[in-house]
Amino acid sequence: MSNFFLYSEKNNYIINLWLNSTLNYYYYNDKAHTYFIHHYLFAELYESDNKFKEIWDKVLIIYAENYGPHYFYKRGFINKITDEIKKDINDKITPLYKLTYKLEIPEFDKDITLYYLYSTLK
Repeated sequence: MSNFFLYSEKNNYIINLWLNSTLNYYYYNDKAHTYFIHHYLFAELYESDNKFKEIWDKVLIIYAENYGPHYFYKRGFINKITDEIKKDINDKITPLYKLTYKLEIPEFDKDITLYYLYSTLK
């Protein structure tokens, strides 16, 4: 599960429980004991709360690796753009891309994937 982007309606059952679980965790802990603490808290709620599990099981899952937010991690942010990537961007096949600050941005080149993506923003 990825938690870099979250959306919910106001007073969402899952988000409220997860928030309270997180606040409770940090009330008793000065820092996270693992990078994946939010995943563990989520899994604990999923296993222990039937309503939480029932709601979550109905959520559309978007896998992050080959299709989904990590689309460019596999294909390269600063590689030359391909027709496949242009189609993905133009047709909005992937609903959300996860970007990163951990790369050196080259000089502007309209044929680089990242610059092409930026050029489509309105």
